[in-house]
Amino acid sequence: MTEYKIVFDESTFAEVIKRQTHWLKDNILFETALYDYANDERDDLGGFWIILKQELKKASQHKTDRAIFISELLVYLGEKRDIIQSDYENDAPTNVLLDDVTHFLVRELEKAQVGIDKNAFTLEEIKIIKNKVNTIIKKLDKLAMGQEVVFNRVDELKNDYKDILNSFGLGKKPFYQRFAGIVATYAGEKGADELLQQLRPLLKEVVQQSIRMIG
Repeated sequence: MTEYKIVFDESTFAEVIKRQTHWLKDNILFETALYDYANDERDDLGGFWIILKQELKKASQHKTDRAIFISELLVYLGEKRDIIQSDYENDAPTNVLLDDVTHFLVRELEKAQVGIDKNAFTLEEIKIIKNKVNTIIKKLDKLAMGQEVVFNRVDELKNDYKDILNSFGLGKKPFYQRFAGIVATYAGEKGADELLQQLRPLLKEVVQQSIRMIG
């Protein structure tokens, strides 16, 4: 029997799933739509829930894909909550709708047997960690281009750090477990220890941030 070997970069799948959330974001989950639905100014609220559930049903049922899809929506809704507070006078009906949708999505994650850390990231914390992880990725680019460290899997390591930026919606503990796991995956390989030593100050910053956040 003939076997075919197909090579692909699975780390790009997260971006594919994120793009699939755009329809919901652009049609019923942006701040104006949420406000209108909550205040009976845009169709009926029952219609909102029908659309949301239909789109969620269309989403991939693969555990990882579904976790990314729902997590992306949860992070997005957190951003919308800040806008509702600042630009919509913290409108009470809209906040109720946001709470209901957030509760619904969290329960959907649990159905997929994805654990949720109740100690969730705030938007400010997400910004801080994103900046730190992106700095790590840039440092890897610099080290690879300058050939300061010989390590054949630099691109894989970079993709692991890019992929971890999809984990915020699952909470702090799962995020930092994955972050620590990246180092453990590569430690001991030829060239890896030297590379990780170069990254140590940046990695230490993220670890220290995790200690402060989790307490």
